[in-house]
Amino acid sequence: MDFSKATIGVNTGTVDQYLEKIKDNVIDEAISTLEREQAALFEAFRANWVGQSEVNFENNMANATEEVKKNLALHYHTLREKVYAINNAWIQQDAGMVDRRG
Repeated sequence: MDFSKATIGVNTGTVDQYLEKIKDNVIDEAISTLEREQAALFEAFRANWVGQSEVNFENNMANATEEVKKNLALHYHTLREKVYAINNAWIQQDAGMVDRRG
């Protein structure tokens, strides 16, 4: 049997990188897109729509966008907690697989 290419134990060193990539590529990108598209819409509204209804619509949209951004952050933090819980369970499982003999 050849174990020369086998790894030993569980490697959880990339968990932070994994989570950071999710934050950068999903959460932060979604927030940037929301903000960018909202700004473009507001610009178009202001150029073509006059009156209190435009102001109300803009305020409502801004509030909804902020709520989506808060929810994205909340979901990311929930994901982080779950991933770290799984990570810790793997570490504990790995540590308990074989009893240490003295």
